[in-house]
Amino acid sequence: MFQRTRLLDALHTARSGRLRLLEQTSRSSLMSVTLDVPVVHCHRPLDSAGEIIHVTYCLLIAIAGWGWYEPDPAVAGPAAVTTATSAEQNLDWPQFRGPGGQGHGVAGKLPTKWSEVTNIAWKTDLPGAGWSSPVIHSGAIWLTAALNEGRTLKLLKIDQETGQLTGEFTIFQVATPGKVHPKNGHASPTPVIENNRIYIHFGAHGTACADLQGKILWKTVLNYYHHHGPAASPIVVGQRLIISCDGFDKSFYDGETKTGVTDFQFVVALSIETGEIDWKKSRQGRHSYATPLLIEVDGQQQIISPGGDRVTAYQPETGAEIWSVKYTGYSVIPRPVFGQGLLFICTGYDSAQLMAIRPNGQGD
Repeated sequence: MFQRTRLLDALHTARSGRLRLLEQTSRSSLMSVTLDVPVVHCHRPLDSAGEIIHVTYCLLIAIAGWGWYEPDPAVAGPAAVTTATSAEQNLDWPQFRGPGGQGHGVAGKLPTKWSEVTNIAWKTDLPGAGWSSPVIHSGAIWLTAALNEGRTLKLLKIDQETGQLTGEFTIFQVATPGKVHPKNGHASPTPVIENNRIYIHFGAHGTACADLQGKILWKTVLNYYHHHGPAASPIVVGQRLIISCDGFDKSFYDGETKTGVTDFQFVVALSIETGEIDWKKSRQGRHSYATPLLIEVDGQQQIISPGGDRVTAYQPETGAEIWSVKYTGYSVIPRPVFGQGLLFICTGYDSAQLMAIRPNGQGD
């Protein structure tokens, strides 16, 4: 049966009651699924059983196995060093592609085979539909889901040990969510957890912050046409929530007109305390859906945000442009990868290219 796969994300040390993760992302195209598997380094085996968490269209599966995760600063980027400063934090998976945002992990004795009965720890049916990746904090798995054809947007909480759905929180009620690409949905961006808060983004439907009990702390709406639907995930940089909003210039699928849309493509920084806009930078290009990446170059942080026809590096505090590189491409989806002093960017449709950029320049 064809299933729209939402994520295959990881490893769990059951005895400690925490998740150790190795990420694989997947995108389905028509009746096929392609997995993009990151580098895995061998590590000592644990003396406890583990689990792999596999999220499908409406099912959460824990696959039994052995595993261990530790961020490797040499490959995982600066965020791994700052977000994984204690043993407790090392056990969590706080954002899309994990600590550092690049999907790197250290693992040992992982299961290589599973079926409906082999190496399965538990399965849990999920309400609604969603392609967001799981994020994990202190024994809880968090996901998003869309119900009622995108009118009801929820945050889900699952116990990692048992797979029990322990929380189902309505974040937004959307009167007219509009249509999206048939290979997308209304709950694709992955939440991000930082300092016991979870930040949830549903594209133009709304952005919110909640505590780990599901209480909403603030909500806001970024007004733009997200075209194929919500996709790019937010990231936390210091006291700011960074979101790339590279939309279209109109409602392509249903002809609905939005009032108050002044920018079709922009990158925005919201205050993590209030949700108010700290800075917003308009840009020219075509629609895209890539999640930004925080890197450090010569001791200075850069926010790397690929968009249609151009990738741009921004200064986190002000949004000032540091450098940009042009290319021909749109509907860019892959998150950047940074290592060995080089930044790797995919250019999207129609003729995709992989670019290696040395990010120590200035200007165009």
